Amino acid sequence: MAMILAACGRGGATRSSGDAGSGENGGGEAITMRTALWGNADRAQLYEEACAMYADTLEQDVTFDMSFAELGPYLERLATTAAANDLPDVFFMRDTHVGWYGQSGSLLDLTPYLGDIIQTDEIGEAAVGDGTVDGGVYALPTHYVGQALFYDVAMAEEAGIDPGALTTWDDLADAAREAHGIREGIVGLHDPTMDNSTQRFLEAYIRQAGEEVYTPEGGIGFSEDTIASWLEFWHQLRSDGVITPPDLVLELDGSGVAGGMIATNRCVLALMSTNHYVQVVPASENEIGLTSLPILPDGTDDWWFFPPILISAGANTQHPEIAAGLINFLVNDTEAGEHTLLNQGAPSSAAVRDTILPLLDDAQRAFVEQISREQEYPRRAFPVRPEGSEEVNTSIGRNSTAVAYGEMSVSDAAAAIVSESTAALGGA
Repeated sequence: MAMILAACGRGGATRSSGDAGSGENGGGEAITMRTALWGNADRAQLYEEACAMYADTLEQDVTFDMSFAELGPYLERLATTAAANDLPDVFFMRDTHVGWYGQSGSLLDLTPYLGDIIQTDEIGEAAVGDGTVDGGVYALPTHYVGQALFYDVAMAEEAGIDPGALTTWDDLADAAREAHGIREGIVGLHDPTMDNSTQRFLEAYIRQAGEEVYTPEGGIGFSEDTIASWLEFWHQLRSDGVITPPDLVLELDGSGVAGGMIATNRCVLALMSTNHYVQVVPASENEIGLTSLPILPDGTDDWWFFPPILISAGANTQHPEIAAGLINFLVNDTEAGEHTLLNQGAPSSAAVRDTILPLLDDAQRAFVEQISREQEYPRRAFPVRPEGSEEVNTSIGRNSTAVAYGEMSVSDAAAAIVSESTAALGGA
């Protein structure tokens, strides 16, 4: 596997992924440390430059060599280097993987550096929980995304709908029925249930129901009844013919955010990741608004959660204090935030979010302001995703698709999801 490598910091040079890692050089000699992220060359350049900004604050002569790759190869590379006890000094981590890496002893426990080298006042206790595994803090969020309801402003008005007043799931269902067919070929609400990669809206529904997606011990935390309730909600809307037909959902699967139903003005309402707003707005010919997700009328008030982009340090690093300092810099430094802006989502630090607002366009500002507003709501910890969590998402998507095509009943699909998810998590 080839990885493109560039240098960040002072005096760096391009090198291949097979070169030696960082090591203690002693005395006042130069230190080389490795950093890594997933994404494209533009993202890598932004973070190379941010690393250079941090290097300029240090008394030591430190160089950060950055490696990057698309997500799949990146995760494969992490697994290989973890097995060899040769992880990068500092690297970005998926919330789907931090549980396994934390339990395996591959990551540096950041607990001794919290409140000292790493400040957490601006990200809060819940943010620390995003990377806490078995009592150790093995990652911190640099950025967040969220979940939202997007709507076509003009068509919602034509249908007599105030999306900001859709506070419950029943309200959303009623609005979908009212909006469907408001113009020829227009769908009331897009169907999000057939996604095999993420199920964030279902996860919100589960937490609103007072349950958890996963237990702290790494098992499933949701009940068959709650899954069935979710599937039945969408099944009824599908029976009413007011959500996206399953064939069209699958057809759009590879079209990307800008080619989706709401961006191409083919539906009035759509549940979307909040960060996708900055992609939908320029792609749409119509004005698009966003508001928070609906809630269960008798649901918990602390259900809110924000999928994090995490950053970790390898347990094998020879320079843990410098690694902790870089993590703090990328999380908390306002100048670093002004440089990287929204490349990976809304900054986890409230101070950084406030600092960058004047630099953003209207869509970007709306995204960040919604995240900031929702961060003020009560928020209980979201248990770390255990190994096998991706298979849980696959099970949910596969069985939801079977319901959409009439190949499976709601009750059978709910039972299958619970059974398959339990097996995916090792029977926990």
